[in-house]
Order: sequence, then structure tokens, then C-alpha cells
Amino acid sequence: MEFAHTQLELLQIRARRAELIAKIEIGQDDTEELRRLVALDRYERYARTRRRLASDSFDGG
Repeated sequence: MEFAHTQLELLQIRARRAELIAKIEIGQDDTEELRRLVALDRYERYARTRRRLASDSFDGG
């Protein structure tokens, strides 16, 4: 169950990232949008780790 939940989170993160990237205008000094992208990247790495751990526990248990 945890694996599926985390997989859905990853899909939502990727969709949100695509939205943010579409909003960013090249040449503009929009640090707030870039900060949000960095935060999403950090959250995605955390979610990938949780998904891997859930997969490992499923395979091992």
C-alpha cells in the first residue's frame, strides 16, 4: 500500500513540476518559482527513497 501511495505522490510531483516549468519565463528574474522547483526536487528525492524502502520491505516480507 505504501508503494502505491508513494507512486501516486511522485506522479503528482511530476505534474506540478511540469506546471511550474511552463510558467517560468526565460530571461525573467523569478527566484520564487525556481525555489519552488528546488523544493519539489527535494520532495521528489524523499518520495523516491520512501518508494524504494516500501519496495524493499514488500520484497523482503
